Amino acid sequence: MSYIQALTEATEERSGYSPYRLADMADCGSPDRLDSSGALFLCSVRDAVMEHVTYAGSDWDDDSMPDMIEKSFMDNGIAHEIADGAPDVYTFTRWAEFVDLAAYQEVPEFGEWPEDLTDAAGVALYQIAERLVSALVAEVCEHLRNYEPPHVNYPHNPGYLHDCPACESRCYCTDDPGHVECVYCAGQSEEA
Repeated sequence: MSYIQALTEATEERSGYSPYRLADMADCGSPDRLDSSGALFLCSVRDAVMEHVTYAGSDWDDDSMPDMIEKSFMDNGIAHEIADGAPDVYTFTRWAEFVDLAAYQEVPEFGEWPEDLTDAAGVALYQIAERLVSALVAEVCEHLRNYEPPHVNYPHNPGYLHDCPACESRCYCTDDPGHVECVYCAGQSEEA
């Protein structure tokens, strides 16, 4: 299994998260139903994050993938873009999302609330969406950081078989006398 497969596994698992779990991750009120406005709001944020994570990670199939995903979300403004687009543009739906997620318990993170109450509801929902984006990206990246490629299903000494993803993923060298350089270190030497 490659890092791309690990990314697919991570995004598929999180794509199945229920609105109740997402509400817990976003530290907001739990929606009334699975199809309520707040539930749909949280699921739309989740889906947007999983889409962008998949796209952002598709260029790397190595252990740099989690760092590149985080960099993409933070430096390129994807987290802000997703959170900013999350609150519905229609007033009725925005207020339904606001009430359903108990966004009236939010405290403004920067400055004061806007004077327009509908705008204030949008800011509160933005804060919820931003926390959810951060939590989902952190979970996916943690999954990728803990990923260890498996050894091929062929008898061999770990670290010494070319074309084995696990052998080529990290150093297996030892301090034992007569030790032979592992394939990871041999590959690093060739690159230098």
